Amino acid sequence: MQYNLSQILKATLFILMSHFYGFSQIQPTDTLRNKIKVPEKEENFNIGFNSQYKQNRFSGYVNSLNLVYNYKKWSLNTGVGYNDNKGYSESDVNTYFTAKNYLGKGESKNKNSGFTSYFNVQYLITDKSRINLFYKGDITDNSFRADNGIYIDDINTQADSEYKGFRVLNSDIDRHAVNALFRHDFNKPNEYFTLEADWLKKRIDFHQNTYGFEYDMADQPISGTEFGVRHGGVTDLDVYTLSTSLNSSFNGIEYTMGANWTYINFDCDIDFYQKNNSQYEYVQSLSPLSSYKENRQTVFFDLKKKINKWDFKGGIKLENTITSGFLLDSGFRKIKNEYLSFLPSLGITYNVNATDKFLFTYMRTINRPQFRFLNPTLGIYHAYENYLGNPFLNPSFTTDVSLKYAFKSKYSLDFQYLKTNDYIWALTSYTSDNVVSHIIKNYLDLNTYQLSANTKFKWVDISESRITLRGFYKFNNPQVNTIKDVETTGWFIMLNNDFYLNKLKTLSGNLNFWYMSKDLQQEAIVDHQASLDLWLNYSILKDNLKFSFAINDVLGTMQETKRTTIEGINQYYRNYWEQPRNFKVSLLYKFGNKKLVYTERNSSNTADYRR
Repeated sequence: MQYNLSQILKATLFILMSHFYGFSQIQPTDTLRNKIKVPEKEENFNIGFNSQYKQNRFSGYVNSLNLVYNYKKWSLNTGVGYNDNKGYSESDVNTYFTAKNYLGKGESKNKNSGFTSYFNVQYLITDKSRINLFYKGDITDNSFRADNGIYIDDINTQADSEYKGFRVLNSDIDRHAVNALFRHDFNKPNEYFTLEADWLKKRIDFHQNTYGFEYDMADQPISGTEFGVRHGGVTDLDVYTLSTSLNSSFNGIEYTMGANWTYINFDCDIDFYQKNNSQYEYVQSLSPLSSYKENRQTVFFDLKKKINKWDFKGGIKLENTITSGFLLDSGFRKIKNEYLSFLPSLGITYNVNATDKFLFTYMRTINRPQFRFLNPTLGIYHAYENYLGNPFLNPSFTTDVSLKYAFKSKYSLDFQYLKTNDYIWALTSYTSDNVVSHIIKNYLDLNTYQLSANTKFKWVDISESRITLRGFYKFNNPQVNTIKDVETTGWFIMLNNDFYLNKLKTLSGNLNFWYMSKDLQQEAIVDHQASLDLWLNYSILKDNLKFSFAINDVLGTMQETKRTTIEGINQYYRNYWEQPRNFKVSLLYKFGNKKLVYTERNSSNTADYRR
């Protein structure tokens, strides 16, 4: 019996890798799933210029230039961009203590500008093997200023005093990501082997100055109420990833087996100064030096099989995680934790006929804390509110179960249950001097039951609409006695309409409207919200030149109002971000070979990049 080289290589890889792999619901990244296109034999290129102007209270713009170039065994995609954006927001936070009321009002302005660049080079080693080198980087300069005013009433709701203050934050963010990928395709479609390596580095250098004073009702400064804080420093993040995957089939069963190793190093070095008698003094206990390390080993095995009218998908992922490090502030504490995560998944589809089917899915996922949550720095909003990160967090886990019935190719009914244990968020507490303190902790279990109905239809030949109607019940169970169980029921509707305004379909658009009656976010009840968005696109010069016009939040309804009760103290919030309500004008010009299409690759450390 004779075997070709691809069969021998697949068998060897299967034997070597099967000693390590368990099952997983994790699917390969887009890089691994989608076959990399073989470059054209002749030389060709595509150049595109994209310019976007945005206007709300302040203006902003984004300009970018992209090049796709193919020549024989080489393929290149590269681009550069520059952006400059400004934003504005308002907020009211009213806190009703037993003896005093704090009625806060604030507004903030922020500006960010930066330079981005990327390139992806592919070299075709053989008709079946190729290698990619990918780089992406951005350098961003941010400036932020918030002005706060808090009216303080006594127990008889008589005006007592007023706090006036500001917070100024400046930061520089330097981020780079490098990815190398080797891929070999076997003789059968969708059968391949990959080996991939990543490195992500992100450095933030920031400085914040917070100042305020309390004034009596004659607008005179009250002695002893001056508040001044300066703090800043550096946070450094490095993520190293090495992964491999084998995608093949056996007796009609498609399978993917793979392994992943990730090492993360997150360092924080912050200096904190507080004003005392007109002098800023260094505070050792609030100047943390910390190092957080995460060593993670993952193995997974996914299966897919079709039997008559049944489609089966299943997998199991095993992750072993070791965290270590230290926190040095007023004392020295070690960071040390180790846990093994078992993450199964299952998907079953029964195809009744060509247009009707039932679908069942089950999935368990892990949710690791965001890196900003692990930063132990005390963040100061103003004299009466602060925030503290926590490097000793545990991950949370989410179970997702859904049952769906789709029929006549345009209707569907969907029931879903979501449960998250040990949810990570900021737990609010109140100090004896009426300061609101938020500390990041695992303190909530979340439960969501929802039933959705979806359909799509055409008004006329040039318009298609999609409607979603959803009812839900949410129940959140706190793990602390300072918060009572909180629940809510509500509903959500969305109408999304795509349309063409001429026969050539060069003038198109989208009109989207959604409304939510109420919602539950952690321990907060959120009042109704809605948004209406409009988008128009016009193409000329054989689609080489495209104009786009968009209005987001046309009605200005994206204002968030919510309320909480913690430790028996009521708080009411109103947040308004002008950023959602804006209009954008974009221009995209392309020339060269329009058949060249490039989609930006996702590397294997994408999830940690987003953390």
